Amino acid sequence: LLAPHFQAGGVRQLFPCWDEPHFKATFNISMKHSRHYSVLSNMPRKLITPDIYSDSLYTYFDITPPMSTFQITIVVTDYNYIRIINENITLWWIYNSEQQTRKLKFAQRIIYNTTLHLKSEFNGINIPKMDHVVIPNFPQDGTSKWGLIFHTEANLMCDEQSDSITHKIEVARLIASKIAYQWFSNVYNYTWWSQFWLHDGLATLFGEETIVKIFNDSKIMDFLIVQNQYESLHLDSHFDMNPTQITSNQSSMLEMDSLFRFPRHLKVLIILRMLQSAITDKVFRNNVHTYVNRHTFSSTSSFDFWSLQESIKAFNCSIPSNKFLTWIRYRHYPIVSLYFEREIADSYKMRLSQKYNSTSNGNWWIPINLKNNKLQFAEEFLMINFTICLTPDSWSDTFNLQQIDWAYNWIVNIQRAGYYRVKYNLEGWHEIANYLKSTAGKYEGISIINRAKIIDDAFHLMMERQLNVSVFWNLTQFLSQETNFIVWYPMFKVFEYISNIFPYSKNEIKYIDIIKEKLRKMLDPLIIPMLQKNQTDFNRCLRQEILKWACVLPHRTCIFSAILELDLQLKKPEIYPLLLAPLIQANGVRQLFPCWDQSHLKATFNISIKHPRYYSALSNMPTKFVTYENNSDSIHTYFYITPPMSISQVAIVMTNYNFTKINENVTLWLCYSEKKSSKLFEFARRIIYNITLHLKSEFNGINIPKMDHVAIPNFPQDGTSKWGLIFHTEANIIYNKKLDPFMRKIEVARLIASKIAYQWFSNVLNIWWLQFWLHDGFANIFGEEAIAKSFNSSEVMDLFVVQNQYESLHLDSHYNMNSLKLTVPPEIDSIFSFPRYIKVIIILRMLQSAITDKVFRNNIHTYINRHTYSSVNSFHISDFWTMQKDMEARIAFKCTMPSNIFYTWMQYRHYPIVSLEQEADPFKRRLSQIKYNSTSYGKWWIPINLSTNNLKQIILNFTTCLTPDLPSFTVQQQIDGAYVWIVNIQRAGYYRVKYDLQSWYAIVNDLNSTAGEYKEISVINRAKIIDDAFHLMMERQLNVSVFWNLTQFLSQETNFIVWYPMFKVFEYMSNIFPYSENEIKYIDIIKEKFRKMLDPLIIMLQKSQTDFNRCLKQEILKWACALEHLTCINKTRVRLGLYFMDPKMHAVSPEWKHWTFCRGLTLCHYDNYSVWFNATSTWLRKPDYNLLPFLTCCQSNSIITEHLPNLFWKRFDAKNERKNITVIRSYINIFHSIIAKHANTYNTLIKILLNLEEIKPK
Repeated sequence: LLAPHFQAGGVRQLFPCWDEPHFKATFNISMKHSRHYSVLSNMPRKLITPDIYSDSLYTYFDITPPMSTFQITIVVTDYNYIRIINENITLWWIYNSEQQTRKLKFAQRIIYNTTLHLKSEFNGINIPKMDHVVIPNFPQDGTSKWGLIFHTEANLMCDEQSDSITHKIEVARLIASKIAYQWFSNVYNYTWWSQFWLHDGLATLFGEETIVKIFNDSKIMDFLIVQNQYESLHLDSHFDMNPTQITSNQSSMLEMDSLFRFPRHLKVLIILRMLQSAITDKVFRNNVHTYVNRHTFSSTSSFDFWSLQESIKAFNCSIPSNKFLTWIRYRHYPIVSLYFEREIADSYKMRLSQKYNSTSNGNWWIPINLKNNKLQFAEEFLMINFTICLTPDSWSDTFNLQQIDWAYNWIVNIQRAGYYRVKYNLEGWHEIANYLKSTAGKYEGISIINRAKIIDDAFHLMMERQLNVSVFWNLTQFLSQETNFIVWYPMFKVFEYISNIFPYSKNEIKYIDIIKEKLRKMLDPLIIPMLQKNQTDFNRCLRQEILKWACVLPHRTCIFSAILELDLQLKKPEIYPLLLAPLIQANGVRQLFPCWDQSHLKATFNISIKHPRYYSALSNMPTKFVTYENNSDSIHTYFYITPPMSISQVAIVMTNYNFTKINENVTLWLCYSEKKSSKLFEFARRIIYNITLHLKSEFNGINIPKMDHVAIPNFPQDGTSKWGLIFHTEANIIYNKKLDPFMRKIEVARLIASKIAYQWFSNVLNIWWLQFWLHDGFANIFGEEAIAKSFNSSEVMDLFVVQNQYESLHLDSHYNMNSLKLTVPPEIDSIFSFPRYIKVIIILRMLQSAITDKVFRNNIHTYINRHTYSSVNSFHISDFWTMQKDMEARIAFKCTMPSNIFYTWMQYRHYPIVSLEQEADPFKRRLSQIKYNSTSYGKWWIPINLSTNNLKQIILNFTTCLTPDLPSFTVQQQIDGAYVWIVNIQRAGYYRVKYDLQSWYAIVNDLNSTAGEYKEISVINRAKIIDDAFHLMMERQLNVSVFWNLTQFLSQETNFIVWYPMFKVFEYMSNIFPYSENEIKYIDIIKEKFRKMLDPLIIMLQKSQTDFNRCLKQEILKWACALEHLTCINKTRVRLGLYFMDPKMHAVSPEWKHWTFCRGLTLCHYDNYSVWFNATSTWLRKPDYNLLPFLTCCQSNSIITEHLPNLFWKRFDAKNERKNITVIRSYINIFHSIIAKHANTYNTLIKILLNLEEIKPK
């Protein structure tokens, strides 16, 4: 390989008269070379001709656009290559082994996705081709050239199966920043030498953002920010982290070369993120795009990136346009101080200021965002009222505070990044520590980035002797309940920093034993949970680090667990069956069909596969025939030719799984034997059979010749399947009739049905990327309807509607729940990792209700029939919507609605609030739509059905349509009498309903007076009234007393679906239940109100017959016991007593085990410990491993720490069974359960620690 080992200084040897990088010219390059080598340059190859007189070739390249001499490069190589996207994106490397090739797969995928995303980001600048050249031990793994990117081979190696997420991120980071630099590499002006750091920082910033989108995980951005801030601030405390400043065109070669030897400019990256946060992401991106577009091919030098920055209005900063540049010119960083001073009895003063040390000569402009943990403000209110800018002329500011209870609860809120440290006074540090410890792992007030920065800043200030050691230890106590790896990151750096003293004794280093004991206590609560096999990537990183440092310290539990794990691995290595299945979705399929990457283009496919005879081969169509090879152990499987389909649907599976025929053309493939799987998968087989039959009848115009259902353990892409092939994660379709509750049955059916229904929409591809959400919504709707018919229960459909509305509206209150708007290929992958579009299901059900079910179905059938096999692209994104018949909608709802206007519900954020209020005239009601909040920008067309009844039980219905032009409407009462008016949600309504006070009380009276017989207000409406009322109360738009009055009817409500949102209220509030009146005001009153609500139903639901009633009974009793309802507790004790008398006759079903055993044993000390003695007698007679885990529920210190361990060993002592692995595991489980359940109770924890040697596993 010949590659340039010179950078900007050395390039002068090649172009001695063109040594100014901002001068640009076009270059016409050709090269004569040996035919055994390939030649690369900045542009694609135009022509290759042989030299007839020698063994050489001439390679001609396209003429370059205007570029600097610094960018010119030529590579001659005999490396292998692979096309990554098309002929213009190529990876070149030396082939050594299959293992090496496999380890480059991850890099190829990152190159592919990053390039697509950045081409979309900078679509104004076209880079004709990119060659990635992977060179072993390459000495200059830094800046690359226009169209040519150089990598050190070791930096791209990644084993996806065994390497950690942090290594994957590091590989992706190195690749992405180089690809992003392509758009900045030719941006030269007269100050370029001094602005290399700017281009490098911008490239890294856009590269990191791309990584986050590729991994589809916002936590990665948090990790990158925390990592960058930590490393740069720590280095900048001791070294000058500013980039090299070269201001003269006559600067020496040595200075210029130093630009490229300097590591990635971490400091610049943090400064740019601060700027991005201050001026908003939109303005920042516009400025970068303008800067790149003006300079890439231009030699003019009149333009500067910093001159584009607008004043930072949100922070009241009148920063001169180029003042943010000063962050790079001044050494080190400032310290922002936030101090509190008491003025008079009810008044406090908060002082914010910036400081710096004697070696810092900076005058910084610092935009600051302040946040109070106890105040719940809207984000806009925070931005307007709690933002400030510290400047060289105004380096401090003072705020007067009037509320004592939250005076010290302010923090400096780092949003994207902050290149400074934060110092609080003693009261401020203590309040932060108390808040973090008291929130038990749910930190709504302090973000991940801020929690990590608090740890980092506190340690630095402690080491600088600006913070007391005891304050730091107090602050870090919250980490014992923190399970976020990113927050732990700076603490792991603390471990690394002080790890060199761990081997010493207290005789050699004073207090070393105390330090190690404090660190062990910090890790102790996390060791047991971390021994479990956590599934997320960051959890695995946290698990690895926690256990590593626990064993280093050393922690006995960790060491014992490590020995046990090693023993198990050596004795019984796991063996998994082989399955080959496509782990690519619509974007990755381009690797298979690089020239057919338009999803709406369809073709027929004639597929055959040669494979080992011990495996079965599957594809989209049924098997036509199989032939055997005489001289090998292989067979050929031939499939029928497919109908016209998109390449995104083509799939091939090779497996040695067993199969079960569900019917002639529907098969289930499992890794279990048929005998073993018969019970676990029986329900799945029955649901597949019923749903398939129903949907084939529904869509009888489209024939799907066969469906293979393949259940794969731990399948990573349990999403979209292919035409004729449906993939399931194995655990998702298991239903054990003896163990699983009714709701598990519905969950399994729901997961299966939507995938089967999607078969009829999977090949409906025109501008498909834009309509994935629509097809997915259709599949869910028809899947849910098929389940309701399969269960023969309208209640199931009501449950789906209520569940979908509840989940989507609550998520949409805080997040953007709209479908992704995809216009470019880079975003396509993100479709498949996005969760199911709940919102679109509700919107479609609203439409279904508005235009009638018959019209809705006809439109869908027409839509599918036209598009399933067609490549015609005459239909637009709004194609489905254009088919809606206005006539029937106009008659029913008086809507002159444009035919495709319902589509706009998916374009606007959040949802509207429909308000129904009494006017001055008692016979008139005003119906209107209002915005949810200031971030809602929708103009909705809302078909509304009003229902009203008077005291004579005369029921009337009114229909109308609220539009952007007519946002309100007056309804005239027709009949005298007292009325109850409600907005009648029929199938669904994607809005909340707000009534005036008089209407709320009318609804309350109606619900409370009908004694469980609700003819006027349907199940869906009753559930929605509860949900909307609670939401409005939490938003302080409804008085608390109204909500309590409204919920009184639930004490006579026996419908589980109506109770569903109330159970969600219990979940929401359950974190305050354990507290006393001294800790949370009115908690006793709240719990008593809940107990009164539940009280009548505990008796009423004694003998529940239906599945939903059994679900209701279980939830009622669960929450009654959680609220310490005496009747519930007594029932559990009685039920448990019967079990102890005769376990066979009074067997406990699986869904009731926790309630019966754990709740029954909670008060084990009742009646002179009679419950406990019954339990121990049962255990001593026979080792009941179902009972065993619940013995730790007993709330008695002495039983937990003394009797329980002795009881266990006593049971096995006589038979000398203590060495049995099952016995050892059981006791380890008991020990873990004791710690998990009781470590937070002080008295019990003290007894555990005092008896640790006796009770721990031995």
